[in-house]
Amino acid sequence: MHKAEILGAVSASTNLLENALSVIKCIRKALKRQKDLVHVLICHEDELDSIKTILQQLIKKENSDLHTASLGAELIRMQQVQNKLAVLLSDLDPGSKSKINQFARQLLEGSADEKKLSSIMDELAQIKASILLCIQMANVGLMQDMNRQIVADAAKIERIDSNLQKQLEQLDDYKGLRIARLIKGRRPSNDGTVPLTRADLQRLSSSNDDSDSASDTVVDSDSDTDAPSFDIPIKIERIILRNMALHQSCQINCPVGEDIWKDLVGRLVIRDNVAKDQAAQFNYAISLDALKVVMEAHGKNITAVSASQRRNRRDSAQEQGCDEKCW
Repeated sequence: MHKAEILGAVSASTNLLENALSVIKCIRKALKRQKDLVHVLICHEDELDSIKTILQQLIKKENSDLHTASLGAELIRMQQVQNKLAVLLSDLDPGSKSKINQFARQLLEGSADEKKLSSIMDELAQIKASILLCIQMANVGLMQDMNRQIVADAAKIERIDSNLQKQLEQLDDYKGLRIARLIKGRRPSNDGTVPLTRADLQRLSSSNDDSDSASDTVVDSDSDTDAPSFDIPIKIERIILRNMALHQSCQINCPVGEDIWKDLVGRLVIRDNVAKDQAAQFNYAISLDALKVVMEAHGKNITAVSASQRRNRRDSAQEQGCDEKCW
């Protein structure tokens, strides 16, 4: 399941949740005098609200690393169950008092509908737990360096894990990203990454959520027989070196129009930029319109400076008694 499909699934599930929450809240308000029934509906509301909280995190672009194939499969399951819930709730139009009162009597009497509603909510709770597990086991921030060594982007992992901890702290089943616990306390390299051993990768691919121990064995990039298979991007280093533009220079070291570097996985270095005299220098992405404006002003400035320099040479030559050929 592609990331775009996962985003679509998250969005669809969110819409189904919104509809279910709306109906249940209306029913609860209409039946506020039935204390036992209200308590049941409040529990259902809380469950749906907690699922909605999770989906709100999954739809954020900065959490796209959480969009794994296993997560996509769970989202499909969730939509199937949500559709069953929607069918059940569609018969409970809050605008119809007779339907609400009838449903209230059925729930209080332990009817088939009450059991069906409880069964659906139990299914959603189980899928929610599976989704939380998918999130916790996601290999956030993993990449391959130039030597095909698998490394972890410590800053990215800490940022995503910290935000998820804050947003999902009210959920008892959420324990944080496993990759974050794995690299906790390890000193990153100069580029901000933490090298992972073969034992680390085995733990990340295992269903056993135990990441307390470590191994000194370095992953052998030439042999993949024992290492788990991950869909991990290659870390890219884009280095633009020794830039120089003198005199009436213009230097462009960046993309024009679309910012093709914004999602760069790895390191971007633009070094030793020198631009003197009438230079216009660009070292990060700029829109075409902005570039045109700057370049037009740059051209006018060069023209003005050139005319001024010619006048100065002419005046100097005339003072020395030279004719026009001298300047």
